[in-house]
Amino acid sequence: LSNTAAKSDQWIAIKPGTEAALAMGIMHVMINDGLYDSNFVEQHAGGFSGWKALVMEDYTPDKVTAITGVPAAMIQKLAKQFAGAARPLAICGRGQGDEPFALNETMAIHALNALVGNINRPGGVVAVPKPDYIDWPDAEMDDVAENGLAAQRIDGAGAGKYPLTSSLLNRLPDAESAYSLEALLVSNANPYYTMADARSFQKQIEKIPFVVSFSSYMDETAMHADFILPNHCYLERYEDVPVTAGMAQPLIGLARPVVEPLFDTMNVGDVIIRIAQEMGGSIAEAFPWESYEACLEETLGDKWETLNDEGFWVDEGFQTAAWEDAFTTESGKFEFGNASLDLSPGFNALAPEGDEASYPLILIPYDSMRLANNAVANPPFVMKTIEDTVLKGNFGLVEVNPETAKSLGLSEGSVARLKTPKGECRVKIHLYHGIMPGVVAMPKGLGHRTKDRFTAGKGSNVKELMGPVEDQASGLDVAWGIRAKLTKA
Repeated sequence: LSNTAAKSDQWIAIKPGTEAALAMGIMHVMINDGLYDSNFVEQHAGGFSGWKALVMEDYTPDKVTAITGVPAAMIQKLAKQFAGAARPLAICGRGQGDEPFALNETMAIHALNALVGNINRPGGVVAVPKPDYIDWPDAEMDDVAENGLAAQRIDGAGAGKYPLTSSLLNRLPDAESAYSLEALLVSNANPYYTMADARSFQKQIEKIPFVVSFSSYMDETAMHADFILPNHCYLERYEDVPVTAGMAQPLIGLARPVVEPLFDTMNVGDVIIRIAQEMGGSIAEAFPWESYEACLEETLGDKWETLNDEGFWVDEGFQTAAWEDAFTTESGKFEFGNASLDLSPGFNALAPEGDEASYPLILIPYDSMRLANNAVANPPFVMKTIEDTVLKGNFGLVEVNPETAKSLGLSEGSVARLKTPKGECRVKIHLYHGIMPGVVAMPKGLGHRTKDRFTAGKGSNVKELMGPVEDQASGLDVAWGIRAKLTKA
């Protein structure tokens, strides 16, 4: 029962990772009963006949019930409610919405929006382009730069199987390349802590001979770096922030310093500029600015004054395109599917790692409102606000349905051993009716291994128990859970 679910009119418990299949089941009912926008589908969409055949053959309500655990009658009801709503809208994602998820889930959800013609309409999905706002000067490429740009990325992104993906850090532990990494610069990230199967990722990082961290905090990655060049903290620095997700217009934000730097730190942008200028030649010429602030002022052009005065800039002239001009696909239409996408894997959940016999439960991570769970850990005073259903003493708690706990001989507050194919830890049990039987939920943001006495040793890092699951279409890690088992400690 997430925060969003708790505020909803109706919450429907679904097997983790089967959201795409549920969307397909809803579409089956809508197509079968003619409850869709035939004008949009016929005039402004392509690939519908093949999509319809797939939906009607493989995603009947009964089949989807077996996949998702949602009763067929409920699927029928949801389809009719969605199709009959004045402003039907389907959205996808999990947690804070900043983690990748499978392409098939995205396709299924937006196919639902297309069926009701709710794209580029008020209350619907709006195709907002990323702000193209930085006017970089042309740089002269020397031989080293030309050779570097010609080489394939070590993670395989942008070529081969994944031509549309810009970065695949999750593939680094298994990457095969004609060359090895010789240096790694880490900024605004803590991969030692945040990457799935963290221990395997750490072993790969340890092979890199030169690692630099720009972290403002002594996090796990900084502890293992060869050099730490600490960035100003967020209250001490300029930072441009392009925003698109959830906004109806292209928007750029600008974080501005409100206090002078307290320690001997430097903005990462200034470090890069100084290093480039020390190297001389064409590299120095590509970084002609005196400072990062001067770089922002010049490259942001006429937007700088507005950004610096107001803190944000909005493209007020942006208008959502009419359906005839809205889609940049080869056909110029919304495409339910096309020749470049292999739909044969289907829209069922990607199987979590582990066999059901050895690991009968499913472990999923969840976001706790009072736990920072990305690159930066909780500040000391915030640790005191964490509920005792999340952290009690040094024990992290996992949410378990009372029915599941009873079958395992566990009760509220019991100490248990949680094991997955990737690792194990000791936890305490919190009985919670807001989670499905057979599922265990563990909060993200605990289990830091730094020398910070306020956060170190508090609970366990769920990422050390998780393994990556690679999306066949994008190559991104889209793991939503992993097989697990709970036993009395």
